[in-house]
Amino acid sequence: MDLRLTGKRALVTGSSSGIGFGIARAFCAAGIDLVLTWRNEAYRTRAEAWFADGGHHPMPRFFELDVTDRAGWSDVADRVGPVHILVNNAGVSVFGPTDEASYADYDWIMGVNFGGVANGLVTFVPRIKTQGQGGHIVNVASMAAYLSGPQAGIYTASKFAVRGLTECLRGNL
Repeated sequence: MDLRLTGKRALVTGSSSGIGFGIARAFCAAGIDLVLTWRNEAYRTRAEAWFADGGHHPMPRFFELDVTDRAGWSDVADRVGPVHILVNNAGVSVFGPTDEASYADYDWIMGVNFGGVANGLVTFVPRIKTQGQGGHIVNVASMAAYLSGPQAGIYTASKFAVRGLTECLRGNL
């Protein structure tokens, strides 16, 4: 496995805050060409300022992306070119008793946390394979993928799903 990362391109979802922003900063330090997706304008502005103010190069390209939007994924893929590293990081949650959750809560959390990962995989795995250079896929889950709790049932279910899918994908690839 080739772990030389300079000259490689990574696409990171949910990359303008939290864990995604940490991943983006680490990849920047490794010399990786970054494509960062965002939903929150204020977070994107702060992330962009961090890269600009620190003189970190190369400057990432930022794309607004709702990870539940399959056409949006396709558009981003067509615009960014080859991707060597896909990091499916975007995630959401509603905390509270699961027995009080609504259909909308289920649709939103599962759509982003699991559906967003599936959309990233369907969009980029064939492209990465066609490039013939190998690649890396990181699906960010959570400790919730291993441990359940009473206040995050849907989130936990989504992260269990991501973990299971990722373990199966490892066997396929």
